[in-house]
Amino acid sequence: MTLARSKPFGVLWLFLGSKTRPLADKCLEALRAYAELARVLAPRGKAVPTTTLEEAGFSSRQIAALKRAVTAPAGVL
Repeated sequence: MTLARSKPFGVLWLFLGSKTRPLADKCLEALRAYAELARVLAPRGKAVPTTTLEEAGFSSRQIAALKRAVTAPAGVL
């Protein structure tokens, strides 16, 4: 029996041998990161960087709409 075929190493080989794939689309990931930052920074009066949104291809109009949506009080939209 080789190490790759033994039970514990076989499972490890399954994960080590596979290619890493991104969990989300770059636009969705940028949006998620922005929303998390905005919910922490905006209530404290701090600016939320939009660099990742711009890099992901969001337009300035879309970014403005996202700012309003993410920073709006719950139930308001």
